[in-house]
Amino acid sequence: MPLSVIKRSSTLLLIVAPLTSLAISPWFNFDPINLIKIVVLTSFTMMSFGLLVPYWKQFLSGVGAPTVVAVSGFFVSLMSALLFNDTDKAQQFWGIFGRGTGLLSYAVLALLFTLSNFLASSDFNSKVVISLLITAAIMVLYCFIQIIGRDPIQWSAFFPFGTLGNVNFLSGFMGVALVSVLIVSFSPALSGFRRLSVGFLAVAGLFVLYKSNSTQGLVALAVGVATFLLIKSIWVGRLSFFAAATIYSLGIMSLVAGLFNKGPFREFIYQFTVTFRADYMHAGIEMLLRNPLNGVGLDAYDDWYRAERGVVSAFRTSLNRTANSAHNITLDLGASGGFPLLTTYIGLVILVLVHLIVGLRRGMHEDHYFMAAAMSWVAYQVQAAVSINQIGVGVWGWILGGLIVGRVRRFKVALESDTPKIKRLSIAKKGPNTPPPLAVICSLLTLALGLLMSIPPLKTDADYLQATKTGNAGLFLEVSTRPSANAFLLSRSASSLNSGGLKNETKQVIDTLTRRFPRNIFARTVQLESFSETAESRIKAIGAIREIDPILGLCYESNPSAKIRSLLEGIPSSQKYDLARGWGLLPTGTKFANGGLDWSMVDQSSLTSKISSFCLTP
Repeated sequence: MPLSVIKRSSTLLLIVAPLTSLAISPWFNFDPINLIKIVVLTSFTMMSFGLLVPYWKQFLSGVGAPTVVAVSGFFVSLMSALLFNDTDKAQQFWGIFGRGTGLLSYAVLALLFTLSNFLASSDFNSKVVISLLITAAIMVLYCFIQIIGRDPIQWSAFFPFGTLGNVNFLSGFMGVALVSVLIVSFSPALSGFRRLSVGFLAVAGLFVLYKSNSTQGLVALAVGVATFLLIKSIWVGRLSFFAAATIYSLGIMSLVAGLFNKGPFREFIYQFTVTFRADYMHAGIEMLLRNPLNGVGLDAYDDWYRAERGVVSAFRTSLNRTANSAHNITLDLGASGGFPLLTTYIGLVILVLVHLIVGLRRGMHEDHYFMAAAMSWVAYQVQAAVSINQIGVGVWGWILGGLIVGRVRRFKVALESDTPKIKRLSIAKKGPNTPPPLAVICSLLTLALGLLMSIPPLKTDADYLQATKTGNAGLFLEVSTRPSANAFLLSRSASSLNSGGLKNETKQVIDTLTRRFPRNIFARTVQLESFSETAESRIKAIGAIREIDPILGLCYESNPSAKIRSLLEGIPSSQKYDLARGWGLLPTGTKFANGGLDWSMVDQSSLTSKISSFCLTP
């Protein structure tokens, strides 16, 4: 394999993660965050892979059988979920609006994992970490511009979220990046100026993390740095390790307790959204258990949340509080593809973890750049346990994971170079700087394929934005016929047409919406309210609503308040207590034995008013 191929493929891969994190398109897209990131991720990863296609035997040998088996199993599970679910195939392939975590994104991330494994030399390791630091520096600079109110882009939200669209995603990214920043700052190889620069980035990054007002990045950072210190203590002495392990264990338990509003860190860790995340995770578990073989379909969590959320989750705030993710990447994949996809994903995580332990036992803890990559990967796993797979953050988890596996394998080969059983990749040291023509052609072809697969949603989204600006009904209708038009854009198109009094055009879009996305609640309510002109069509629409959301369906029955009251009577007393407290029906400091409560213990007038409010705007 020519050295020029390795160098060019490495260069392309080194810019994938930074560009994916930083890419935005607010000037021509309705979704200015996610779609452009998917295009960047797909095109550059495919281009890097294409250079290696002519040398596929060497590529597979360099990656190693465990990775080939793990990634192949993951891809087969993705395909199985796509093929054996009734969920719209385009949605499963491209993902839903605002997420884009369908088959394409996960397949490309798995390919990125494999490429990073293959290219994982010591030099590549340090360059990946440096690219993470540079990305963090650019993100921090932009966040400072947002903080002082000088952002030239007129976003709909006025918070420091960088180029990730959400303060929680920014927090998660900063937590992952700052682990590497802090570990690299201790590297003895750094010059005085570079050490000062990294130190300044650490302080500025911590300030941005604080201004995000989100705890997930803080927790990820704390776990990543604490794990680094724990590992370092192993080589100091048994007493130091015992003390560090004790502090580490107490710290982890305190962080977990803080998530439940308990322990010494509760004021710093707990946020009211933790309860909502628990609701979302519970629904994801239900989807997995009810659909163990193939899940509910890739990125189809939103279609099934209302049916699986449970009584307490439904009534905690309002019946229309929904979610399109379990806020836990492992559960998201389990809900999407059942136990096969869940198992293969966990297998990839275990693969990285095993190689990480092997590397540490072989002395790789002395390499600060390896430790920075490894501990940032650990921090990412913490963030992934309580968040969504935002592509701009997730890309780092996958590239770092592959890097760890490949780096440890090559380190092992270097140690065992005298053993004849070890197969080493043969790389031609001499040759032209430009990759061979066949490699270049394959790279361009895979680039074209990547663009062909990733651009349609971007183009459709851009055309929809143009339709909203011009009010062009014909463009709304044309966009709604495209396979890449997701349920959100179809719903928005129907709303826009309906607001303009274009009933026939609205009906066309609603018909498309119900045909492609039969579990879309918006389409069914519009059908009921605007297009159910006969008793039969009304009964059919209500039946569809009850199937999608059994609890919301109560609002379309006679005397819905009585039905809801009866439903609430049947839940455990501890859950009644949680709801009553959340609704403000209990005086501050009110306590009951074991958290138990009966509805007769609260003010009946307030309870009746609260129950009636759920169906005022069904």
